Amino acid sequence: MEQSDLFTEALLQEILDIEEIHERDLLWITKKIYSYYAQGEYIGEVTWSNRLKTSGANIRYQPKFDLAMIHVNKAYVDKFGRQELIEILKHELTHYYLYKLGKMKHGHGEIFRKTLEHVFNSHCMMAKFNEDMYQYTYGCKQCGSIYKSTRRIQRPIYCGKCAKKNGGKIREDFRMVLKERWEER
Repeated sequence: MEQSDLFTEALLQEILDIEEIHERDLLWITKKIYSYYAQGEYIGEVTWSNRLKTSGANIRYQPKFDLAMIHVNKAYVDKFGRQELIEILKHELTHYYLYKLGKMKHGHGEIFRKTLEHVFNSHCMMAKFNEDMYQYTYGCKQCGSIYKSTRRIQRPIYCGKCAKKNGGKIREDFRMVLKERWEER
């Protein structure tokens, strides 16, 4: 647990007693978190998603209807546990909270970070790294930087760190190569 509080600990104990979390349970957990931390009502749906691969969840907010839809990566929660589910929901509810206030369109800037920490008592900026999802690893021969991808990249990619050190100019020796080719050289 990144930052412990009594509410989160009590909620975790409640959801550990649930044998299998269904979508109605997801909605109940989400509403309970939002009600406690934001003193408001979450209006929307929460569903499991089998389509998400590299993130714990995402949120879509429709301001016209004041309605949100959170999709949670089921495989991710199965792998990392129910404590991670709570943190993921706090993260997505921070987006919802800021959408409702009209303070944010997207992203994880300073307003988001402060709201996540001060309102939702969390530091869950990114979901835990799920190594299983990344099939391709690219490396920079110059500095050793690594970039992981779920898909094979067909176009040339270059190391941002090396280019930044070079005043933003890209050189051919900053080109990143697929790990198996990188190790051959």
